[in-house]
Amino acid sequence: MEYDNEKATFLSDNNSTKKYRNGFERCVSNASKRLKLSCGKTVILRILFCLFILFIILFRGYILCLLGFLNCYMTWPFSSPLHVKIDLLNLSNEPKGREYIPRRMHHILLGPLSKAPPQSWVAARNSCIELHSKFEEHYYWTDENGVEFLRKNYPWFVKTWQSYKTNVQKADALRYFVLHHYGGIFLDMDLYCLHKLDGLFNYLDNRVSPEEHIFLAVKAFPVGISNGFMITTRRHPLFQRVIENLELYNRNFLLPHATIIISTGPMCISIQIQLHRSLWNSILVLDGKENMIGGKTNTPLFKHLGSGSWHKADDMFFKNIPMNIQHQNQTFSISIIVFISFIFVDHSIGCFDITNILFLSSPDEEMKFIGMMKNLSRNIKYRRDKKDEEDSVNLVDSSDDNARESTMIISRLTRRIPYLMIIRYTILIPLVMYFLIILTPIKTLQAFIPMEIQTSKNFLVVVAHPDDECLFFSPTIIGLVSRGKIGHILVFSKGNSLGLGPIREKELNGSCQKLNVDLSRCFSLNLTDLQDDPHRWWPKGNISEIVEQFVKRFDIDLLITFDRGGISGHLNHKSVALGIEYYLQNFDRTPLAYRLSTVASPFEYSSIIDLFRTLIKFLPRLLRSVFSTLLPFLFSPPNDQRALFVSSPFGYYQGLQAFHQHRSQMLWYRHIYTTLSRHMFINDLTKVPRK
Repeated sequence: MEYDNEKATFLSDNNSTKKYRNGFERCVSNASKRLKLSCGKTVILRILFCLFILFIILFRGYILCLLGFLNCYMTWPFSSPLHVKIDLLNLSNEPKGREYIPRRMHHILLGPLSKAPPQSWVAARNSCIELHSKFEEHYYWTDENGVEFLRKNYPWFVKTWQSYKTNVQKADALRYFVLHHYGGIFLDMDLYCLHKLDGLFNYLDNRVSPEEHIFLAVKAFPVGISNGFMITTRRHPLFQRVIENLELYNRNFLLPHATIIISTGPMCISIQIQLHRSLWNSILVLDGKENMIGGKTNTPLFKHLGSGSWHKADDMFFKNIPMNIQHQNQTFSISIIVFISFIFVDHSIGCFDITNILFLSSPDEEMKFIGMMKNLSRNIKYRRDKKDEEDSVNLVDSSDDNARESTMIISRLTRRIPYLMIIRYTILIPLVMYFLIILTPIKTLQAFIPMEIQTSKNFLVVVAHPDDECLFFSPTIIGLVSRGKIGHILVFSKGNSLGLGPIREKELNGSCQKLNVDLSRCFSLNLTDLQDDPHRWWPKGNISEIVEQFVKRFDIDLLITFDRGGISGHLNHKSVALGIEYYLQNFDRTPLAYRLSTVASPFEYSSIIDLFRTLIKFLPRLLRSVFSTLLPFLFSPPNDQRALFVSSPFGYYQGLQAFHQHRSQMLWYRHIYTTLSRHMFINDLTKVPRK
């Protein structure tokens, strides 16, 4: 009787085990089906992500142009150059001092109309010449003398100029070059002069000094300036930026109006104004609706004949864009950009999350999966410990290949989860931090830019070879110049180790121009004791004496150079660092000095991902900066021991353009460096102690 009871109990337990096994197999089978479906979805997401990256690579030029356009369109209403309202009719026409703006007038007419111009245009130009007959020159630019002018002074642009499909684009581009070269005033052919402009010229002359520049244009609708009436000094830096970027903006933007205004038209120069805020102190925008020269209208100075028929077909495309977005806070736009970036990255990489893989969207399904995992682990342990077939419960039937395969896949995925989450947040967190820094005022906090640097006026970047200034220091140079500091670059050698000294010296000049450093403040030396040699230390005494000369000559109050690691370990780099330290310890009244931090190779080639590690070092400074602002009676501001400069995508592109001027150094591994190096995006500086 007792035996029968034990047998019945055993059979009952065995039946329960079989039911549990069948239920488990069904659960595993369902999970396997879900897994296959999820894997297909994951593959599709990966393909879409790769296509997105490929799209960015192939159309990066268009993306940069459109980002510049959006930046100008959305930020101009909140932050733009000084708008002035001038009583133009009551200005004195008598000169009161030196004339800094050349009295030269430019008109441009290209294409068939240049041979038989409309009589109204001829009358308009003649009216301006008669009122300003005392001007030095009255230029009339056509296809013939226009291309001759470009070939003589800007031969690198002739091919691009001839590639423009419309005469409007050619005329727009040509006006920037003639104003850059000659200065003076440019007027559209359909502007009929009603009053003299001598008073306006005198007004502008009184606002400028011999070493400064001035530029005036009329406000345009809805944003930016009009390029139909411009007054400027010779070689204004704004026009230098415009002509340097004309090749980048020479693209087809589908609509004729969009193509013209962005590639060469008013939006082209307006974009450069917004991107180079350091030039705002030399730019004036003539405000007032009465001064705008759109359509057939009269202004205090001109009668506009309204000949802009080339854009009437699609002009309303832009004018009908809702304008109320301009009255929103700029933080709203920034928040939207950061949010979209976060969501995209999260969904692109987040498909590796186990709950996404198995579509466990409800709590019940998640608990079921957790229970299945626990039972699976118990089953594996039970099979390992119990070898006797009569006592073991085969929860996973070895004959069932599908169940075993599903079990193996799930087990493998559970092991991968921690690694995938690490990869996910390693990319996501630095990316979010990067957007927060470049798009918000955080980057201007004293925690990142010490007050001593913010109040400096003239900085000197001291390097060893041509191309060091853009490969290592471009975020610092661009960041300081954008804040209105006057940049100087001192290169101790011409990089003549391979006999390319003269070539590399010219390349350095091109790089300085791209970095917005005046050529008169960009120097490369050719001294016997300071020749390019990776196996030779330079005498620190010679370096310190030369630095002292440049500091006194240009009234330098901020030095930037290498640290003792030399970034790449080059002995010449290390020599410069030691020479600067020797100078600071042995000379009196030395300026503030900072050195660029050297990092290990894995961090060096991690691009903006290294921003997270870098910001950890700045976290105490950031907290102190916040607390000192909220509770100044308890906390003092952070000290000046560290500084951080982070380049935006536009800043990175500017640094990349500067390096591309060093054509003799564009080897294959340099392209890898410019793509992956943190120093193209991040400059972490530490203060050098002084005597």
